[in-house]
Amino acid sequence: MDTGRITGSTLEVSFDDGATWTSVELDGVRGKSAAWAGSVRVPNDARYISVRASAADDKGGSVKQEIIRAVGVRK
Repeated sequence: MDTGRITGSTLEVSFDDGATWTSVELDGVRGKSAAWAGSVRVPNDARYISVRASAADDKGGSVKQEIIRAVGVRK
């Protein structure tokens, strides 16, 4: 069985344990078929970064994941 071709992806970040989310603009990584890069500006008062990501393919497959407090922020 063939795998599908990825047709879309999203990434969002939260600095308040998921109360609000901000979309991260993603750019494809040159030479990679399923890799993206993005930049996040972390507020000075942030203690943790939560992430929410999704991807879908042209055969109807999809994945979504949300991780609250995925990363601690060092000052």
